[in-house]
Parts: sequence; C-alpha cells; structure tokens
Amino acid sequence: MGCDIHTIVEIKKNGKWEYIPDLPVVFDSRSYGVFSILNRNVRNSYGRDGFEQKGLPHDVSGRRFRFTSHREELERAYNHKETFVCYIGGKDKKYVQVYDESLKTEIDFEFYEELKSGMTHEQSLRYYSPTQTAYPQKYFVQDAQKVGGQFMEIPYRFLYSDIKEFNKAYYNYPWYDEEQDFGYYDVDFDSDLHSHSYLSLSELKTKVITKSSEKEFLVDKEFLVCLKEELGGDFPETMIVGDEVDGNNKVSFVIDPYETCCQENYNEGVEELCKIKEKYSITNDEDIRIVFAFDS
Repeated sequence: MGCDIHTIVEIKKNGKWEYIPDLPVVFDSRSYGVFSILNRNVRNSYGRDGFEQKGLPHDVSGRRFRFTSHREELERAYNHKETFVCYIGGKDKKYVQVYDESLKTEIDFEFYEELKSGMTHEQSLRYYSPTQTAYPQKYFVQDAQKVGGQFMEIPYRFLYSDIKEFNKAYYNYPWYDEEQDFGYYDVDFDSDLHSHSYLSLSELKTKVITKSSEKEFLVDKEFLVCLKEELGGDFPETMIVGDEVDGNNKVSFVIDPYETCCQENYNEGVEELCKIKEKYSITNDEDIRIVFAFDS
C-alpha cells in the first residue's frame, strides 16, 4: 500500500500561529525520499539522516484544513480534467470513446509485440488492447482511421451535457442535491494519520545539500555479478550500472547514497517555502513552518 503526506503551512503573527493556503508542492506530494528526510521514521529504507519525529505541535492553528465538497470535486473534474477520445469530424462530427468496439481491429502477434515494447506508430494506433481470447489467441488494436477519425485529448464537458450526466457516467452513482455539499478534508489531524511532525524553515534549511553525492567508479564486470548476487539479485535505486568503458572489461558504476534527484526535490520544496515567506513579509525563518502527517 502506498503512503501519502498531508501538509499545511503556518506563519506566526503577533505570537500566534496562523494557517495560510499557500503550500510547497514538493512537501505535499508522494516522494518517499523526501518523506524520509522530513521524518526519518517514514519510508526510510536507505537509512537517510532525516529529522526526528516531533509529533503535532501543541499550538497548531487547527485540526482540519482544505475542505472539498463533492460538488466542487465534480465541477473541477467536469471542467478541467481531460480524457482521450476518437474525434470524427465532418458532417457527422462526434466523439467516440477510445475503447469503443467500432475502433477495434485484429492485429498479428508480431505487431502486438512491437506496440507492447513501446515502439512508436502513427497516431491512429495510439491505443491498443492486449486482449487475448481463448485459443487460438487474438490481439486487437484501437484504430481511429477505421472510422475516419483521430485520437485527441478533450475536457469531459465536451462529452457530457451537464455535470449530472457526467456524474452518472464517470462515477456511476445517483445524483442527490442534498448530498453534494458533503465532502472531505485534505488534511485532518484528528483522523487516522500517523507520524505527525512539524519543521520551521530554519530547520528545513539545515538539510539542504547542493553538492552532488554521486561517486563513480570503474569496476570489473565479474565484481558486479558477485555484488548483485550478494544483494539478492538486483541493485537498489542508489546504485547505477553504466556502460562498458573502452572494451577493457571495466564498467562504470555509480553510487549515490543520498539520491541526487531526491535531494533536488527536497531543495525545491525549501525554495518554495522561502518564496512563501517573502510573499507574507515574514522576516524570521522561525516564524514559518510546515505541519504534516502521513497516511497508510
């Protein structure tokens, strides 16, 4: 099961913490590497030197934040979320769902394998179905040209006349006006979240590392074979095997104990918080903080 973070930002005014809606995207998105820096007890399979867990601050500005009603969620999806369809122009202008039976064409196994391996083909064959029938097996592709169309991405509002029709087709449950203002809180510290903690901008800056931790070596192929076996048959994400060098049986081998990409993401989050600090004219790094917890 995956793990997600739930974060708010608070600023201190007149000695009291206040919630603000601004939020660094990195500190509210799934990134296990960043999680393990913010809290060393969460998804820390590589033993990173993350922050100690501190619990929820006693003076937190609230317990629940960012309420979204079902109506708001539906309206956002209806107006802004996009889906792929087959567009047929001309006199019979219409949209056809990409997995409609009218688009299905049987293909041979070799062509199916090409599509499966990610080989690029014309736009009309963008969607294919790895459907395998009973013996003898058959394979199919969704071909827009079969109906004189092309695949394209459009908002859901182009497909459904109103939000109620969209709700019925997309979520498959009845529409009741009296229930649409119910919803959920994106952050609810009274729910079953765990590993609560908080960090000021001043603290967050102490874990910013700008120098890459990558170290590259040239090693014998035989050594890598033995090392891979010792590690259980595969290398962890922090180890990268490169190309053979000069045909001398040596291979480039990169070890990145802190995962440069993970560190760059963390640094980006700190930079975002610095911009929020400036936006609200905060002068002390101790007067702006993130409060967060995790689910699952």
